[in-house]
Amino acid sequence: MMYSQQARLRRLQDTLIIAGDAVIAFGAWGLLKAAIFLILADSETRSELFGSVNETMMIYVIIVLGVMVCIDLSVRLFIGLSARSEGRGNKKHPFYLVVASLAALVNAFSAITTAFGTAYTLSPFDTLVTIAVETTSFAALATVVYCSVRLRNLNKATV
Repeated sequence: MMYSQQARLRRLQDTLIIAGDAVIAFGAWGLLKAAIFLILADSETRSELFGSVNETMMIYVIIVLGVMVCIDLSVRLFIGLSARSEGRGNKKHPFYLVVASLAALVNAFSAITTAFGTAYTLSPFDTLVTIAVETTSFAALATVVYCSVRLRNLNKATV
């Protein structure tokens, strides 16, 4: 392998590891954000978001929210750890790239709906922060897919 190909290979591997870390960090951020909301939000804020529901229904809503956050964290851990593993030179099944692509589309859709105000109403500052976080998460997921495909193509060309 030529020097430039080796350098390109190492750069793609390093970028894939960093992007995998970013995907994991965004999963942890989602968990932290939900936990902070559930701990710090007063009953008035919760009833404003979820409507006027009785206490039993609120418990169900909190359980469903918790399950959704755990699923999101699990998916992001799967993507991030798979990307890190592939960045270290291990062979990975391409299924994680399909999952990463779907997650990237969900993040893009979330950023777009937040930007145009169809998802929910936030203050302008909260809207900008949410759009920035969703866009950055999309960029990390897109980087995982892009670098993995490039790395696989480079490895095929050198074999």
